[in-house]
Amino acid sequence: MADLAVNPANQFSIGQVLKQTFSAFFRRITHFLPLGLLCYLPVAFIGYSQNSAMLNAQQTGNFAEALNFNPFWMAINFLLPMICAGVFAAIATYEVVLDENGRRPSLGEAIAAALPRMLPVVLASILFTIIVYTGMIFLFVPGLFLLTMLWVTVPTVVMEGLGPIAALKRSANLTKGYRWRVFGLIVLFIIMVFILQWALSLVLILATSEIANVYLLTGIGYLGITTFGVLSALAVAYTYVALKIAKESASVEELAAVFD
Repeated sequence: MADLAVNPANQFSIGQVLKQTFSAFFRRITHFLPLGLLCYLPVAFIGYSQNSAMLNAQQTGNFAEALNFNPFWMAINFLLPMICAGVFAAIATYEVVLDENGRRPSLGEAIAAALPRMLPVVLASILFTIIVYTGMIFLFVPGLFLLTMLWVTVPTVVMEGLGPIAALKRSANLTKGYRWRVFGLIVLFIIMVFILQWALSLVLILATSEIANVYLLTGIGYLGITTFGVLSALAVAYTYVALKIAKESASVEELAAVFD
């Protein structure tokens, strides 16, 4: 069992959430990584298409053809990674809550439990992406504030059965009073994952003799975005659990009872 719930002061701890996130990832990497690769498979197909176009452009010199500004495909490229992230985060929330209660669900049980909430999860992920990225594009600081405020949107959909808009509002309410800590958590998390991804990419590149290969380029990008997605989902889920315990004095038994 994880130790978020044994914090005697019931305080939200950045270090504790980060510890639980990376501990869960490496402890169950043979479970979480294959599941993440499955959830992010659509991103791999798009990555393969883009890499093929760019490599062909390098050979032919026709970069205009490689830069496809079709609005539909631009929207898909923009939203699809976050939709995949939302799907995995829904499954990870179920797994994290039960793991906190000393239970270890199977892959099939996790998918089956999260499946009924997938439509609102996808819609909430789309709204989250549009809101946060709009803030980032126009004014970077408000974008970071929105990211912090809406950080636990997906877990509120899964755990509390809320619709997309209600989940956004609930995340804003749940993070209120803890936003500086959540913001600090996000910053430290991004730094740690960046270092991990950089090291992973460096090892993969040094281990191969031909980087200008569409399959290799796609594979490295696929593994990188999946690793980031899995870790992000775990961080979001553990943040939700920690906030529920710290702010609302919830117990892990009460949280796990949602799935009984």
